[in-house]
Parts: sequence; structure tokens; C-alpha cells
Amino acid sequence: RNGEPVQYIVGKVFFYNSFFKVTPAVLIPRQETELLVYEALKAIDKKDTRILDIGTGSGCIALSIAKERPTSIVTALDISNEALKIARDNAKSLEIHNVQFEKIDFLDKTTWSKLEKYNLIISNPPYIKESEKELMSKSTLKFEPGQALFPENEDYLIFYKTILDFAGSHLKTGGQILCELNEFSKDDIIELLSEYDYRWEILDDLDGKPRILHIL
Repeated sequence: RNGEPVQYIVGKVFFYNSFFKVTPAVLIPRQETELLVYEALKAIDKKDTRILDIGTGSGCIALSIAKERPTSIVTALDISNEALKIARDNAKSLEIHNVQFEKIDFLDKTTWSKLEKYNLIISNPPYIKESEKELMSKSTLKFEPGQALFPENEDYLIFYKTILDFAGSHLKTGGQILCELNEFSKDDIIELLSEYDYRWEILDDLDGKPRILHIL
């Protein structure tokens, strides 16, 4: 159908042991993002862990973590009403009840007062530069939501900067941050981190590409 991704045609995708409903309102969950969930589950070791998922989309990250850690309390944010509807549908079909979904523009710092402190902040944010469009598949550009791929701000690191600033007031003592990275942004991320007093590591995916920023 005009190059439409098969996941949208069948309306679902398998991600971290579960099927998730997807439509063109949300990004198709990628295999490399499963590493983000895997690292999150390693980081969660106690009951009542409070987790924040920024830019939840289909809810695949938040719901996969919540399913594996049913005593955790997960808050999942998105700016898109359509994405939040899909995420709530996925929570219902998977019978996962320890996730709450909130419509919030995370880049608007005045919204932060609605949020509490968290043991884990996790995000697969929009991180692709406009200049990288030519490297991307036509079906991704045509069918997947641009808002989930490209930051509206010209600064393609804007979400990482905002998450680091947010963590200063909303990350609990001993808390951790996990973010998915653009494989081409490692040097820029390292330069950005030099402005903050965090311990960090960058983890490679199965293809050996830098993929996960872990702040601990």
C-alpha cells in the first residue's frame, strides 16, 4: 500500500515479549529500543520504584517495564492526544494497571510542577537532525510521525538538555537516567555532558552502534 510499513498495515508490532497496537500516530517500536527496556529492568531493584517515561508514543517502553516490574509506579508523558489514546489502548489490552498517562509538553518547564521525583527517568526522544533525512527510508519519512523523529527546535539535543535540567530537581538521590541515542550523536552528547556533574556511560547496541546514554 504505497510503501506503508507492514506494522501499520497489520496494526501491531511485537516488542519485548508483547504485541503493541500501532498506527501512524505513533512511532513503530524498534528492536534496538528493547535494549533501553533491558537496561531499565536491570536498574530497578526495589518495590515502589517511581519511573517517568518521556515521549511514550505507543507506550511500549513504559508498559514493558511495568509488566516486568508490577510493583513499580510508571508515569508516561506525551504531547500527542492520538499517541496517548494508543498507549492507553495498549495498557488495557495488556491488562497493565501500574502506568498512568499524562498529556504534557515536557519542553515547557512550567509543566514540571505537575510531576514528582523519580528513581528512574527514561526516554526515547526525538533525536534526528534535519540533515539526516536523506539517510532515512522513504516509508519512515512518509508514514511515521515527524514529531516523534525530529525535534521542532533547531537544536537536536534539546530533549537531552531538558531531561538533564529536569533531573536536577526531579531525580531522586541515587536515581538513574536512560535515554536512547542517535548513533551519530555520541561526540555531541559527550560534549553536552561535560556541562553537568553526572556520572555516565554510553552503551552500544547489538550492531556495535552507540545507542543508550546511562546516567547513574
